[in-house]
Amino acid sequence: MRKLRKKLNKLGFLGALCLCLVSFSLNVYAIGSITVKVEEARADLDINICPVAEVDGKLIGDFASLGLTQEQMIKESLRRSSAQTLYEYVTKNGLPSTVIKTDAQGVARFPGATEAIYLIWEDSDGLNFSPFLVSVPTIVGESVTFDVTAEPKADDPELTPTPPPTPTPTPPGPTPPPDLPQTGTDMLPIWLLIGFGAVVLLVGVVLLLPAKRKEQENA
Repeated sequence: MRKLRKKLNKLGFLGALCLCLVSFSLNVYAIGSITVKVEEARADLDINICPVAEVDGKLIGDFASLGLTQEQMIKESLRRSSAQTLYEYVTKNGLPSTVIKTDAQGVARFPGATEAIYLIWEDSDGLNFSPFLVSVPTIVGESVTFDVTAEPKADDPELTPTPPPTPTPTPPGPTPPPDLPQTGTDMLPIWLLIGFGAVVLLVGVVLLLPAKRKEQENA
């Protein structure tokens, strides 16, 4: 009976130990996802993802030789430059990555992302956006999420909104000449004088005719 109890106690201890190990494993290797949404809903773009560092920014595997510091991997203002360095190293050395094409909505989803910092880039004839880094998990607001969504900004001129053309100013038309004062003689006063003179002459003739007839009669 005592031997049976000891065996049961051992089994209980081993069971509890296994549960602790499982819980610890789930905590350390929590599974999440990364969703990349491309502007303009571009379909069939090859989106690459590659784990490059631990969550604290410590480089892993072949990337450790690059010498990037943990601050360079974590600090937001330095991550763009770090991502470009990592991208050049990956493409130069042909390191493997996971590739998923965007769907009709321009979305590529990477399930099964464990805790790490990932390098993401788009692989086509012309880069539509610059390489960037994503951390899993990521703090969104006041909560921590293992399902991260990234919406990279476009670098490709085909995706970058084209500014409207600058309107060409229309040259001003010829300036109309100013109104010039008339230099010709105003004929109205002259015609008035002529008319007045004609009237006076006519009146004089009318007055002279009776007088002339009277002189002729007296003669």
